Amino acid sequence: MVTRKNHTWSKQPHRLILARNALKRGVPSLRYFQNNFILSPSNDCTVRLWHPDLNPPCLRVVSHPHFVNCVAFNPHDEAVFLSGCADQVLRIFSNQPTTTLEQEMACRGIPTSITFDHDGKSAIIGTVSGLIKFFNVERL
Repeated sequence: MVTRKNHTWSKQPHRLILARNALKRGVPSLRYFQNNFILSPSNDCTVRLWHPDLNPPCLRVVSHPHFVNCVAFNPHDEAVFLSGCADQVLRIFSNQPTTTLEQEMACRGIPTSITFDHDGKSAIIGTVSGLIKFFNVERL
């Protein structure tokens, strides 16, 4: 196990443990991508991109205007991710070479869950009011 300033990572294969919270507030969800990348939305109005094998493991901190409930990686490209924010806006970011806001879409409801479809051309969100909405994001 490796201990760094704000967190502890287990080096066991296929197992990652965040022992100390590196965020200021709660983490409503986590998303993992096959190359060991992790996204964490937070109630501190940020999304963080992590990679446990790098030093430091937090690669990016992306600020938002309100707390972030949910995130998702594009299933075909770990450099593209979605975030669902309490300001009722769906945001699509690209991470190469820096984090860039590619697109914003009003979702008219606070998102509570989010994902891409199997081919990465649509974003699917669930809202606090119980709606499921589909958005075309094919241009990315």
